Amino acid sequence: MKFYIKQALIPAIYLVFMSFTAFSVVFMNVENSVVRYILLSLNLALYAYLVSVMAFKDGEDAVRIRSANDLEREEIIRTGEDRPLKLAQEYKPWKGFLFGFIVCIPLLFFILIYTIVFLCGGGATNIMGVIPFFLYLMVTGFVWGGSIVVITPLHIYFSLVAVVFISCCTGIPYLLGAKKIMKQQKMIEQKQRQIYGNNYKK
Repeated sequence: MKFYIKQALIPAIYLVFMSFTAFSVVFMNVENSVVRYILLSLNLALYAYLVSVMAFKDGEDAVRIRSANDLEREEIIRTGEDRPLKLAQEYKPWKGFLFGFIVCIPLLFFILIYTIVFLCGGGATNIMGVIPFFLYLMVTGFVWGGSIVVITPLHIYFSLVAVVFISCCTGIPYLLGAKKIMKQQKMIEQKQRQIYGNNYKK
């Protein structure tokens, strides 16, 4: 679990920075709200780019680690020796999405508490809903109308969009990075087969 939290740390830090930027944009003293939406979109795009680049490399590294682990597994079978494997770092298609989902665990926690408090008569804008709204303002800034208005339950629950967005920002590039390395490995294997023919050993 420590590895997964570590992988989610940088996207979480970027989230905080981009939400601070979104806060500044929402409270900009401009009459045309279109300007706010453009800046919010650029802010969101920058986050997606930074996280995607990192996740793409994670996918590449994960496939390489899986290949190294496979070699170690062959040695374990051949010799019976207990050899260490990097199982947490090894490629699995769902891992990239998990990194982004972990970033959103605080959001889900606060939304759950907000819902409980709200249903118990705690008010439509109790603090448990306002916290995730501002923490994920990178996303929620769009539904705020680009101007200072009252925060409603609709605004707060819209923050759940961040779960899908951030998970895709880490998950899809992770898969693409992995696919790139797997394609390279397949090409190398085909080349080796052409060179060594029946004597080729994977």
